[in-house]
Amino acid sequence: MSGPVSPAFYHVVVLMPVYEDWECASMVCCALSEELRKLPSVVTRVLLVDDGSPGGISGWSGTTGAGQLQVDVLRLRTNLGHQRAISVGICYIIYLYT
Repeated sequence: MSGPVSPAFYHVVVLMPVYEDWECASMVCCALSEELRKLPSVVTRVLLVDDGSPGGISGWSGTTGAGQLQVDVLRLRTNLGHQRAISVGICYIIYLYT
């Protein structure tokens, strides 16, 4: 028989493409941060992929409510469409987070 099991930490990366709607992205991150407070064993990072927004990240507050959420922004030079932005984000996650 094995001894007591220590609490496991789950590492989660949330990927979200954003095109000009930084206010909504900020609201989603705040809501996610609020929910994650209930799950102390989950370590979460958010990767926002700026899909070539002409105005850049204007409107992005950068705040996440509780401040427990690590948010990174990957900026693409041109709009690729949300499916390609997701693909680029997945490659970025695999390269940097693993």
